[in-house]
Amino acid sequence: MDNLENLKEQLYRKGFGTELYRELEEKINSPAEAFMIEHFATMKNGDEIGYQLHFARSEKDGNVYFNSFTAGLLKNTERPGEIREHTFPTRFMITAAEAYRMLKHGLDVAVNKNLFDKEGEKYNTWISLDVTSEKNEFNNFPEKTYHQNYFGGQPFLPTEALKRFQTPIKEVQYSLSLERLDEKLRKANIVRVQYFEAGQEKTGMITINPKQQGAMLRDTAGNVVEAVSIPRKKQEEHQQQAPEQKQETGPGDEKKKPQKIEWGKSRSRGLKP
Repeated sequence: MDNLENLKEQLYRKGFGTELYRELEEKINSPAEAFMIEHFATMKNGDEIGYQLHFARSEKDGNVYFNSFTAGLLKNTERPGEIREHTFPTRFMITAAEAYRMLKHGLDVAVNKNLFDKEGEKYNTWISLDVTSEKNEFNNFPEKTYHQNYFGGQPFLPTEALKRFQTPIKEVQYSLSLERLDEKLRKANIVRVQYFEAGQEKTGMITINPKQQGAMLRDTAGNVVEAVSIPRKKQEEHQQQAPEQKQETGPGDEKKKPQKIEWGKSRSRGLKP
């Protein structure tokens, strides 16, 4: 697969569809050592999200690499006037839609990814953003990561937490629905469910809590109906350390203190969940 086709596939897998292909082809054929492509989308709830995709050309082989993308929640219908921005390295395998939900919901959601350490060994980890805390020098929110070592060497399975609910939940009672619920929670979704309380069927929302190996059921007003968790196995301190991640940095991927982010006025559309 040539350089251009490889980059197109990366964009598609990240959820940007095919809309950016023409601009990508124009810029990859230009002499620019580094370039950025912007993309904007309006969500069904009225939120507006912007993306700046960062590319750089290698001096060694001349290939262009997709290093990272900055996501900006430019219009948050729940918090008018607030803008949230964060840069995601492509090696984290986070999609455009997942980045939006992480910025929108903060620690109420998390993504589950299989990454690789410096020896090339695969490991499982959960990642979420603390959007209520102060940003670091690189204009990013604190990232909360919980790797399989934190859970005693085995990945945290949302299905095991969901089965601990004493409150009857329709989606938990059927294996196929439970699998779908598990899949959505792994992609930074707050999931709508139907539960029973005092003989009445009600609508609620389930959020995930990797730190506690748990989950929480809330009613539509945001009140906690029930919270569950799995006791964490005690580990020696050295066993709790996260694996050193394999660094696949491309040219121009070194960390730099960012300038103020300027968002363009063009409003391209299209975001694959």
